Amino acid sequence: MSNKRQVKDNLRTKFFVSFAIYGLLLALVVWWLLISANDMTDRESKMTLMEDATLTIIQSYKDGTRSVIDEIAQNQSMEIYIFLVSTTPAGDETIDFDAVNHYAYTSTDEPQMPLDELQLQIEGCFRALTSGDSTSASESRTSQLLHYEFFVGEEQNRYFLFCSQSVELQEGILKMLSTQLIWITLICFALSIVMAFIMSKRLSNPIVNMSNMAHRLAKGDYSVRFSGKGYNEIELLSQSLNHTTQELSKLEGLRRDIVANVSHDLKTPLTVIKSSAEMLAEFPNVAKDKRKERLNIILKEVDRMTQLISSMTQLSLSESNSIKPNKEAFSLSKLLLSVLESLSVKMDSYDVTRKITDNLFVYADRSQISQVLFNFIDNALKYTGEDKKVIIMLTEKDGTARFDCIDSGNTLKEEDVTKIWDRYYRSSEQYSRKSQGTGLGLSIVKNILVGHESNYGVKLLEKGGSDFYFELPLIIKLYATK
Repeated sequence: MSNKRQVKDNLRTKFFVSFAIYGLLLALVVWWLLISANDMTDRESKMTLMEDATLTIIQSYKDGTRSVIDEIAQNQSMEIYIFLVSTTPAGDETIDFDAVNHYAYTSTDEPQMPLDELQLQIEGCFRALTSGDSTSASESRTSQLLHYEFFVGEEQNRYFLFCSQSVELQEGILKMLSTQLIWITLICFALSIVMAFIMSKRLSNPIVNMSNMAHRLAKGDYSVRFSGKGYNEIELLSQSLNHTTQELSKLEGLRRDIVANVSHDLKTPLTVIKSSAEMLAEFPNVAKDKRKERLNIILKEVDRMTQLISSMTQLSLSESNSIKPNKEAFSLSKLLLSVLESLSVKMDSYDVTRKITDNLFVYADRSQISQVLFNFIDNALKYTGEDKKVIIMLTEKDGTARFDCIDSGNTLKEEDVTKIWDRYYRSSEQYSRKSQGTGLGLSIVKNILVGHESNYGVKLLEKGGSDFYFELPLIIKLYATK
């Protein structure tokens, strides 16, 4: 993209141009309003003067001081016509344009419009007044103001007064208004340019800064922090981007931990397998019991690698929601007894206390819940204290079946309670257990329980030890009849 195109599409440039155009339009609107206001004010003032002047005109006509009427016509640029109203044999009122029957007072030698048009205008106003109930009327037309009325003069004769005044702006007034409006327009436009610059900079700066931060984030710099003060929408956007940055940072840290831990977990068995295989290759005539021992070591390490790969695959599927719970109704009590039976050989050397309520039925994925039970119990056996005490309970609580697996080990700390569900947390500096495992078991358990919308967690006991638990909605409790 060329520099010219970049400037054209720049957000700040678009804001600036938009505000500048808005300022220009605003100045034009102000110009139009001022012209309209001046024209309206001029008309109103002239109409008031004309109506006041008609009183003087009528009185002067009655008194015979016609010179006063001439002065009014000259001073106010008016055309004044006074007609004697006569009555036809049919009884209709009429006016005559003969010189004997009317008087004309004008500020110029010639009327402001042709005589035939003037006559039609006067007759129209006369007919409008005679057909109505009023004796006077005023009109504001495009280029003139009109006032006409009847009055009674000498010898009780009836007269019709017609006054006309042009309202076209004089050259001086028009020039003055034009000068004022030009200055007003320039000032408004200049102010709009300044405001456009300030507003465009204020609006675009947070977005430009966030764009720069986003480029740094795209390059792997997770230390960036987005800020967008001043506007609620930009602040919400910056908060969302900061949250995204934190999550990406966590994801990147997790990726590195996974690579490091998987490399370590694969490297150890491969080293053992290699050393055992090399010994068997170099000493083919080794004793039979030594050969069997080395082969068993190789098989054990292969099983360990297989378990690691299987756990990683299962965790990946559970996190991507590729495995949906296949729910069915079953007895959680019987499922727990079945899991304990499969671990009976391992539990022979432990002090295991069982408190299991019979016939607790739930609606869940039997296979996945079996895996959760196995993991909790197996972990308790691995990490319990030197007294080797483990308590396994299945009880009814507030309409749910609650499972608790309690050990007496003191390896967990308060800060580990939320982190223990993370992948490979067993390998962290804060919490490391002596027994070997893939480090993925509790992460898989968490995804299973989240998929079942189960309440789960771990509590540290005051006397030492920890309690791993989960709850599932209870669908029915059946009491044995036999």
